[in-house]
Amino acid sequence: MNMEQVWTLLRQALLFAGGILVGKGYLDAETLTAIVGGLLTILTALYGLWKRSPVQIVEAAAHQPGVQKIVAPSLAAETRAPNVTTS
Repeated sequence: MNMEQVWTLLRQALLFAGGILVGKGYLDAETLTAIVGGLLTILTALYGLWKRSPVQIVEAAAHQPGVQKIVAPSLAAETRAPNVTTS
């Protein structure tokens, strides 16, 4: 499952739960749309910041075909990639 599928699933789950709240009269449809849109915007921004951290960038590079070794002394201990080393 890729991240686009995860975001779509999350959006649908939020709309489903929000639909129940609309049906019970706690929210109106416009408020639900604003809340779901705001939550997904915030979550997408946080995911983007996490995914573009130095550790994540080095791990992504380490998993590319043909990459045998990455020397990153300051990040080697933080990554899970076995081909990232300190020397």
